[in-house]
Order: sequence, then structure tokens, then C-alpha cells
Amino acid sequence: MHRFFSLALSQTARRVGALAVSCLAAASMVACGGGTQSKKFKPDSFVAFGDDFALIKSDGSRYTVNTYRDGYTPSTTPPATPSSPPVYSCNAELSWLMLFAFDFGFKFSTECPDWSSGGDKTAVMLANDPVDISFTSTGVDTAVANAGANAVLTTINQNLSLLNKGTLVTVTVGRADIVKAYWTYLLTPDDATLSSLKSQLKSLGGSFAAGLQPVVQSGARTMIVLTPSLAESPLAKLDAVNVTRNKAAMAALVQAFNDGLTFGLSTSGYTGQQVALVDVPTVLNAVLTNPSAYGLASIDSGACSTVTTSNSFGPPPLCLATDLPDQTVLTSYFWADNTHVNTSMASTIASTAYSAFSNHPF
Repeated sequence: MHRFFSLALSQTARRVGALAVSCLAAASMVACGGGTQSKKFKPDSFVAFGDDFALIKSDGSRYTVNTYRDGYTPSTTPPATPSSPPVYSCNAELSWLMLFAFDFGFKFSTECPDWSSGGDKTAVMLANDPVDISFTSTGVDTAVANAGANAVLTTINQNLSLLNKGTLVTVTVGRADIVKAYWTYLLTPDDATLSSLKSQLKSLGGSFAAGLQPVVQSGARTMIVLTPSLAESPLAKLDAVNVTRNKAAMAALVQAFNDGLTFGLSTSGYTGQQVALVDVPTVLNAVLTNPSAYGLASIDSGACSTVTTSNSFGPPPLCLATDLPDQTVLTSYFWADNTHVNTSMASTIASTAYSAFSNHPF
């Protein structure tokens, strides 16, 4: 099975590439294919909320490998200041959200004016920027403050006026809160600490789900994208001596947040005609279990970790493609850095999201 589907392929071909999807199936929620609909929902607006898993910054950069936009060339070499702020291409290293929006004829015109293959309609980017993704005490606190679950919910509540029955909403959430919990666990890595952190994350996920009531009440259809499992992330493998313990702890923390979010969605009175759950962890775990089958050479380090030169212009998250000593890592590495999935998985995630959309009675 293919690991990556080129944009040149038809939309249908990429949709078939999805490995699995998940539906919210509970007593209070319509399961996949359940419910009735007079006609399939076709969004006339598209709004993306969430965190760095979805973010496209105003300069076009994403939390992955990036490329300078055509026409932009730094006029001097580091460490001098360039003549104008860098801007980044949306025609290279496409994100899963760009591809998903494209399936409905949308593009993020403000952030990606250069994207030649984008749709005719403008999607709205309102994902939160963590600003600092370093694995330090300050870094994890900053990321949670800017792009944690509560920060994302605040952004959503501040922009409810954009939502109506013709809106398709995507929401990604969890990475910052999970990484901070992992940092806290490593300070006192025992069962009691892990149990407490799991309880906190599960509660946070549930609270976030309940907080989506105004979105659902607006009539918008909402796609909730679960946080990818970080158990196999480079972050969880940094300490070779305790790698087994740390991977298990990370897996438990991710599961706790996702379980809390999923359970909260199923008990908040939402129906399958209102909310769809995109089970990214299941899909990507299948890839991680057998990476060679997907043409992956590494699941242990990030593509950006291969960069040996620094760019003092303030490179985009996370690095520049031109700085990579080997361009094949763009497609052969699962991770972009310690916690962000590489663009090699973009089409698989987009296809998974589209399949979740198609299998719900929106």
C-alpha cells in the first residue's frame, strides 16, 4: 500500500488510500452511516481550529519541513537580517489539512496565496500557535498557554460568529497538554505520578468535548481529529536507558487524553449528523507497526534532526528543506521532529479525515 499520494493523483484515488476511520458510536450518538439525510452535506465555508497539528502560519510556514516561496531569496547570508521577512511555499511539503480542504474546493488563501492547486473558495485558519515547542520547563508551559486545549477552546468561543449550518469545522487538540504531562512525569517517573496525570488529561479531554456545545449549536458540522500517538515519537525515545518505561508512559498519556475527548463527545448529546471523530492514532499506528511496508526508513528520529547547518533568519517550524543533507528524508522519515508528523504522512491523514466525513450522515 502506498505511503504517500501525490496531489497529482485524483481526489478519489487519495480517498481510497485511507486505512481506517472511527465514528462516534454510543447510545446518544448516531453511528457511522446511521441517521437520515436528504442530501450529502456540502460545505460553503471551512474553518480550521486547533493546534500545531493543523496550523498554517500567516507566512505560510507549518510545523514540519518548509521551503521558501518562489520569488523570495534572502539577500544576505546569516547572521545578517534579510531585506524582508521570509515567506514559505504552499506548493511543497503540503500539510494534511491543505489536502483535506482541497477535497471540498477550499484553500487557505491568506496563508497560501501561492498554492497553485488550491480550490476556489477561501478556508479560514484559526489554529493556535504554541510559539515555543522546546522540551523545557518554559517551552512546555508556553505551548500549553498558547495552544493547549483551553487556549484552543478560547479561540473557538471568540469566533463562533463565523459558524453556521453551512460550515465545516476541523479541530485538532492535545499535543501541548500531553507533552507537558510527559515533562511532569519525567520529573517523578513513578506509577502514582502517571496515574494522576492520566486522570488530569482524561478530565481535560472530556471538558474540551463538553465545551464544543456552542459549535454544535451553531449548526456547523465538526471533525474532531485525535492526537497521533507519541509513544513511538523521537521524544519518547530520547532516554535510551529508560526507553521502554517512557514509551509506555507516553502511550498512556496520549490514550488518556484521547479517551477523555472521545467519551466526552459521546456523552455530550452530539449526534453523528453533527460531529465526526477522525481516528488518526489507529491509522498511523498501523504504519508505525510496519514502516518498511510504507517505504519509511526511520521512525526513530525527525527529518529536521538531520540538518547540520542553522539558519539565523529565524527558520520556520521546524526546518528548511534546503538545509536537509538528504532530500529523501522528506518521504522516508515518519517524523519531522520530536513530536510532529512529517509531510510523508499528509495524504494518509487527509484521506482518513475525508473517509470519516464520507461515512458520517452529515
